Amino acid sequence: MPRPRHLKKDTGQEAENPLKYAIGVDSRPSQLILRKINYGNNSYYNDLFEKLSTTSRLINMLPPSHLLSSVFILRILSLTITPIPYDFKTVILSITFHMLPDLDIFWAKKLNSHHVTYLHSPLFWIFTFLIFYFVNSLFDLFGNWVLYLYITQIILHLLFDFITGRAGGIPLLYPFVKKEFSFLPLNKAQGDFQPFNIKETIKFLKYYFTSKGQIAFELSLCVLGIISIAF
Repeated sequence: MPRPRHLKKDTGQEAENPLKYAIGVDSRPSQLILRKINYGNNSYYNDLFEKLSTTSRLINMLPPSHLLSSVFILRILSLTITPIPYDFKTVILSITFHMLPDLDIFWAKKLNSHHVTYLHSPLFWIFTFLIFYFVNSLFDLFGNWVLYLYITQIILHLLFDFITGRAGGIPLLYPFVKKEFSFLPLNKAQGDFQPFNIKETIKFLKYYFTSKGQIAFELSLCVLGIISIAF
């Protein structure tokens, strides 16, 4: 079908740019959503909407990707000038540090709100780092490399969530501001269920695997983590 020259709204007025009626800003700050318009038999705009909507089908980074990426991060840090050992104990420590922000999943009422806590706030982790650094400088409890590993793993966890999170972003200024930020638009409706609801989680994963970009990103991190373990 040839491309239509115009699109009329419900009021009968001619629309210069039909896409401005398909894309809108939600009432929640920093969240761009796609609003589907009934185009009737107009297949051009219906197909165009479907293509636009698939670009937001990125959900949240999966636990295996977080786990393996933490090993890769440790491997990179061990090759820098900072004397961080690369052994089994440090791998376990790295995984523990990297997964700390996701502890909030255990008390979250909905998956799409579990990031809006202190544990996904960069300000909180920077504050704890400064406290630990000050205490360690007084009592010399452990090597400073532990603190560097601690803050690096956590900040990169938050960065990965910022890039991949679509049901929940990162509240950069929490607790002062609860607004969530993400690299691409958030789709909060996809995470509107209790985190340990198996049925809803399966639906969530089906939606998750519609994104080739998300899968490629996470598979890359997994492969790098496996290579780090092997070598």
